[in-house]
Amino acid sequence: MRVLITVARLFYAERAVDKARNWFQRAVGVAGNRGDPDFGDAWAWWLKFEQQHGTVAQRDDVVKRCELAEPKHGDLWPVIAKDPANARKSTTDVLRLVAKSLASS
Repeated sequence: MRVLITVARLFYAERAVDKARNWFQRAVGVAGNRGDPDFGDAWAWWLKFEQQHGTVAQRDDVVKRCELAEPKHGDLWPVIAKDPANARKSTTDVLRLVAKSLASS
C-alpha cells in the first residue's frame, strides 16, 4: 500500500498528472486494483493531488468514493478522525482535514 502511494507521490512531484492519478487509483483499489480502500491517508493524498491538478468533477469523484469506502486507517487519518474536536465530523470533513494537514508533495 505505502509503495503505491509513494510511487503516486513521486509522479505527483514530477507533475506527471496522468501517471500520478493512475497510481492513486491503484493505491485505493479503484477499478479492480488491489489497493486498500480502508487506508484514509491514500484518499487524502489523492484529494490533495486533485485539488491542485484536477477538475471539480475529479475532486468530487474522489470524495464520493472515499465516502463509500469509509476509511479508518492510516498514519494521519485516525489521529484526526479521533480528535475530540472532530468527533461529529463526516468522512468528507475528515478527508478534507487530513488532506489539508499533509505536507507538500
